[in-house]
Amino acid sequence: MKFFSITLLVLLCASSFAQDKKSEWSDLLKTNVQKESKKLIEQNLDLTKEQAKIFWPIYDEYDAALLEITNERLKNISDYMVNYKSLDNTKAEKLLRTALELDQRKLRVQNEYYDKLIAVLPATIVGKFFQLDQYIELLIQLQRSENIPLIQITNEN
Repeated sequence: MKFFSITLLVLLCASSFAQDKKSEWSDLLKTNVQKESKKLIEQNLDLTKEQAKIFWPIYDEYDAALLEITNERLKNISDYMVNYKSLDNTKAEKLLRTALELDQRKLRVQNEYYDKLIAVLPATIVGKFFQLDQYIELLIQLQRSENIPLIQITNEN
């Protein structure tokens, strides 16, 4: 049933993004995932009351720490969407470098919050949280890959 919730979230996001309004899709993605991911984690993590008192403030910090990275990633994707048909090598390299740097920043945040969580919660809880976090990220990536066109390569490239 819990996996069904995650699958339903993907389908809802995918149907929302089927629209051809490029300026709206990034806002919808960010809003839906931010609202639903916390709910999905809460439904699937099965914390005791004591664990929840410890976990949720740290999770909220984690989520806030990732928000800037998420906003920058959406800006980078939007920049790509505007330019993908006429992307030159310089612009492509800039977009790729930004995407890789954002991935590295996210990994640093995850490591920082792993250390915070593992210091106060059992490894099984921390591991399950990061599994859920990864599942949600994979669903987002799947949705993005269905809606972001490949780079158009021309003879000049």
